Amino acid sequence: MIDNGNSATRQLVILAGLGWRWARGCFDTLVKDLSAVRSGKSAWSAMLLWSSAGFRVVSNRSGQISFKPKVVATAGEAGTYILKQLTAAERQALVLRIMPDRAILQEIALPRSAGPMLSAIVSNKIEGLSPWSQVDRLWGYALRPSGEGALSVHIGVVGRKALATHLEALSVLGIRPVRVEVAAGPDSAFPVVIEDNNGIRAARVGLIVKTIVGACAAALVGLGIVGVYLAMRDYAELTRIESRTEQLKRELNTGAGAAAVSSKVSDAIRHVDRKANERPFVDTLNALTEAIPDGSWLTSLDMARGILTVQGRGGPAPIVLQRIEQAGAFSSANFASSQLRRHHFSTR
Repeated sequence: MIDNGNSATRQLVILAGLGWRWARGCFDTLVKDLSAVRSGKSAWSAMLLWSSAGFRVVSNRSGQISFKPKVVATAGEAGTYILKQLTAAERQALVLRIMPDRAILQEIALPRSAGPMLSAIVSNKIEGLSPWSQVDRLWGYALRPSGEGALSVHIGVVGRKALATHLEALSVLGIRPVRVEVAAGPDSAFPVVIEDNNGIRAARVGLIVKTIVGACAAALVGLGIVGVYLAMRDYAELTRIESRTEQLKRELNTGAGAAAVSSKVSDAIRHVDRKANERPFVDTLNALTEAIPDGSWLTSLDMARGILTVQGRGGPAPIVLQRIEQAGAFSSANFASSQLRRHHFSTR
């Protein structure tokens, strides 16, 4: 029985550890995704770099940027490579970054007073920069740190049709970049976001939250089932013990099987009966607390074989004794030493 108990405890500890690690991983992912949803951007872990040479996969693990050796001509080929070489987490956080030789990336300086009309000013500026028509281009801009009195605006423009073709090729493989941006390179700290599919991260957040809530609900249901099972098992065991005790008591009282019942069993039965008839010690303490009058207190208490002996100080001993007798929870109350305010009585 002990070995089984230890084995069960060990299994519970192992399962609890696995559950904790899983929950912690989900929570970390949730925190990162919530941060990304709120800010609209996040530190990338995987990137598909599109330049005039083709497509190249770049990974960023613990701040270490590494270029995958293969450069492919189409986004479809790059998608196949991504499915083989990147983890599921990296694919879900993939960023498509377009280099300046495949898009337009330009910095312009504007007076700070242009801030309220910045979008309209940038749109007019793009008219003179872009070779694509208004319906055939996608663009974005971002403010960058600058000196006082001026705004530094980075503008990015890309052809809509070419970008849509490559995104469709990736989508067929189940790959959808969370962001499309224009930047000078993979290590650029100031990319210009052209398209932000942050809804993907929002959906992931919702899925993770639902999974965590569902797991917690399942755990609560499981704990409830285990609790009911343990309660029923203990009740059945208690009923069996009581039934066996009654059987042994009848055998002792009638003499049937008395020779087969040892003195230890007889002592055990008497002990059970005595415990069943004894007042709970907590009730005794509560009754004693109510009986002791104000201005008196106990300095010691001893309980042995149904005899409760207390010693205290305070008011006149006869008043204390009278209050104890009137409490109704004790019988045969008497003094052991009135000088020490000690009262000797037995419980009913």
